Amino acid sequence: MAGSNGNKLTEDYIANYFDNIGLQKAEKLNSYKQTYTQTVMTTIGAPLLQILDKDGKLIKDFIYPDNFINSGSTQGISVSGEVNTQGLIISSKDELKNNKEKLNGKILIINKDIRSQVGTNKELMAMIKGCGVKGLVLEVDITNSRNPYKHLPISPYAMPASFYDNQNGPLLVSTESITFKEISDSAAQGNLIHIKSDYEPKEVEVSNIIGVIPGSDPKLKDEYIVIGGHLDHVGDNKNGTYNSGALDNASGVATLMEVAKAIKEAKEPPKKTILFIAFNGEEEGLFGAYHYVENPVFPMNKDNTVVINIDMVGSKNIMPLTLGNYSELETKLREDLFKYAKDLGMECTKAKESASDHTPFAERDIQALTLIHMDIENPAYHTPKDKVEDTIDQERIGQVAKLVLYYLDKKAYN
Repeated sequence: MAGSNGNKLTEDYIANYFDNIGLQKAEKLNSYKQTYTQTVMTTIGAPLLQILDKDGKLIKDFIYPDNFINSGSTQGISVSGEVNTQGLIISSKDELKNNKEKLNGKILIINKDIRSQVGTNKELMAMIKGCGVKGLVLEVDITNSRNPYKHLPISPYAMPASFYDNQNGPLLVSTESITFKEISDSAAQGNLIHIKSDYEPKEVEVSNIIGVIPGSDPKLKDEYIVIGGHLDHVGDNKNGTYNSGALDNASGVATLMEVAKAIKEAKEPPKKTILFIAFNGEEEGLFGAYHYVENPVFPMNKDNTVVINIDMVGSKNIMPLTLGNYSELETKLREDLFKYAKDLGMECTKAKESASDHTPFAERDIQALTLIHMDIENPAYHTPKDKVEDTIDQERIGQVAKLVLYYLDKKAYN
């Protein structure tokens, strides 16, 4: 996670790699690091969801994140606290309205149907505002075709620190349906629910890692091809597990590093300048990419820059490589990559995609896209299960590296 010791070690590893293979530092920077400050939602202690009997003895301890996840990206939710009290099963949307005394001091148990009727978590919070609710247990239907995830993925999306000044707000957990039924049935028998959330929003200093291969042609060296990928993931769960992020996104950074090495080992330097950027803070809200576009190390505009972002590539699950644009509008960059993929015999598809580091560039009219194997239904996505041996196929990740090199051969040398 951005700001963690592991994140800083990753920054150093990539910077040393860039140095070892001979990438240059950007003239505007003293090192390979472009340092900035961002907000992170730091896990201080392990999240808990438990069923206790009336005397407070443990009946069932649920597993994070297999059975439940916390949520902290809704205004009014508390991200740090502990509650141990009765659960109230909500049987209709109307129960959430004008029932201050009934809701006061309770953990509300809200199934998928009522949650759907209520709308967003923001709308739910508006309905129960001022009712003294201590907690919320929400059912997530991971079998619903409209749900892009078929499990409970951890999300560290971070808002400004002032957003979390909600010490008296309810704690919120989302559960899959089997866990939800266990909690509902147990609450109906009069047992207690114990929820603990232990997060802290922090401002941390982190870095993008930037290496440069300067263009050799006086007329073309001020045209830039950016190859990017985010180096961060979602951190330590503080319960003996951590999320190693092999597919998301060690795969993209490894591909970026291999492409950089191949270009440096080529007999001829490129005519155009190539920037290799390992972005930080993607998981919390594309912080590193936004920082870069606001502070580019070279002049950047729609006529002199294109961006290829690499995020989640080489999945073991067989699927086409997605060429993800920020909008529905086609770009020359995507047309070229689509053609080159076909030349290499790669199956690929086009889609609208805005949840990765190409977005801040595209918002400024720069041609940018993300290469991604869209394996988000994989139960390993944003969990401790995303390990190299379980999620990465060596041949498929190599195909993506070849595609990027093929593009550079066609565009950086001409």
